[in-house]
Amino acid sequence: MVVLGRRPDAASGEAAMIGRLRVHDRYVARSALVTVAMAWAVLLGFDLIVALVGALDDIGKGSYGFADAVLQTVLTAPRRAYELFPTAAVIGCLLGLGSLASGSELIALRSVGLSRLRITVSVLAALAVLTLA
Repeated sequence: MVVLGRRPDAASGEAAMIGRLRVHDRYVARSALVTVAMAWAVLLGFDLIVALVGALDDIGKGSYGFADAVLQTVLTAPRRAYELFPTAAVIGCLLGLGSLASGSELIALRSVGLSRLRITVSVLAALAVLTLA
C-alpha cells in the first residue's frame, strides 16, 4: 500500500526524515553553534587585545601612531578570526556538549534511543554548515 506524501521505500521513520532536520538535531546543533560562536568571540577578542598591545610598541617610530595601530589590528581581524576558528570549534563543541551533559539532556537524548554516534553526527553536521558558510 502506498501512502500519499511519502516515498514507497519510506516504511521506516528513518527513511522518511531524510533531508529534514529532526528536533534533537536542531537542539544539539543550536547548543553547539551558540557555544562555538561565544568561544570564537572570546578568543578573537583576546587575540585582538594582544595584537593591539603588541602594536603599541611601535608607536612613535616614524609617523606610526595609535590610529595606525588600531587600523592595523582591525584590518588583520578577519585573518585572525579565520585562524582561530578550529580552536574555537573544539572549545565550543566541548562546552556545548558539556552544558548538555550538566543538564542531563544528553542522558535524555540517549534514553529516547539516540546513539553516541548519532549525537556526534548532529554536532559535526552543524559545524560543517558553519564551516562551509
